[in-house]
Amino acid sequence: MFSYFISRAVDKNTYRGSLGYVVPLSFACGSRYEITRLKIYKNYERLYSSHYSIRPVKIFPGIDQRVTIFIAENKNYSADCGVYSSRLWRFNYGDKEKVVMQPQLGYIGRMDQGLLPKTAGEIGAKIYQRILSLPNQLGSLVLDIGNFDAYYHSIARYWIKAYDFKPYFSREGDNTASMSSTISRMFFSSELDKLVFLLLINSSLFYYWWIARGDEFHVLYSEISEFRFGDYEYFALNKDKCNDLVDKLMHSYKDNAQRKTGIAGGKKIIYDEFYPRKSIDIIHQIDDFLAPSYKFTEEQLAFIKNYDIDFRTD
Repeated sequence: MFSYFISRAVDKNTYRGSLGYVVPLSFACGSRYEITRLKIYKNYERLYSSHYSIRPVKIFPGIDQRVTIFIAENKNYSADCGVYSSRLWRFNYGDKEKVVMQPQLGYIGRMDQGLLPKTAGEIGAKIYQRILSLPNQLGSLVLDIGNFDAYYHSIARYWIKAYDFKPYFSREGDNTASMSSTISRMFFSSELDKLVFLLLINSSLFYYWWIARGDEFHVLYSEISEFRFGDYEYFALNKDKCNDLVDKLMHSYKDNAQRKTGIAGGKKIIYDEFYPRKSIDIIHQIDDFLAPSYKFTEEQLAFIKNYDIDFRTD
């Protein structure tokens, strides 16, 4: 319903007027709300937005809803809009007033279409723009079928997990090995393509990209395919290093995994659960390896490695 209210408000708003709304986070990242965002981008000179998670504290107690607060200023029927945006705020008890009153907005640029990215201040906005400026999309490495495969979890919160092995999963009554419905399989034409995929998806940088683009729950194929990286030759020249980092991370995942049981669809399931926070040192080695290919400064690399780190490792 909120989409209709926004549309109506834009129509009724006077020239040079402004409006503000508290809405679900889907306004910023949901594909079905592109028409609503377009109406804002088209009609207002500036858009300020801040975004709030539901863990560990909800912005509205008892309301299990991720939230965007936005103010659109200066209705002028321009062709695009100057967009400022905050991070997706996770916050502890006692911090709510601070993150609402001082959301630390970063300037994204002028926009006339697309998702409203949840960047984190000026440094986060520059990192986001750097990713978008690079020539290669990760989706260019993915095939419908190929001789090399990898797996990733399509549901996430604090970590994006990808593997060079199929995670263990069994369901009561199944006679053959099965796979969790939250695991997706990807195919590649070469071992190096698979290694690049695994390094990028498990990196802190991709986690930041996913938070900026996504709904903090689903890992969409579009978020993977549209993620960008620099010169492919960098990985080719350092293939042994790529292989070593992936090998260490996969062994760490397996060593720290726990076999769990549960009920799904009325049937008992047995599955392996993984804990990337216990592999944080290796993930940071991956971040260090990727940094030169993105031309990150020391400050930008530190920002990526420490983004949400308290919540991700607690």
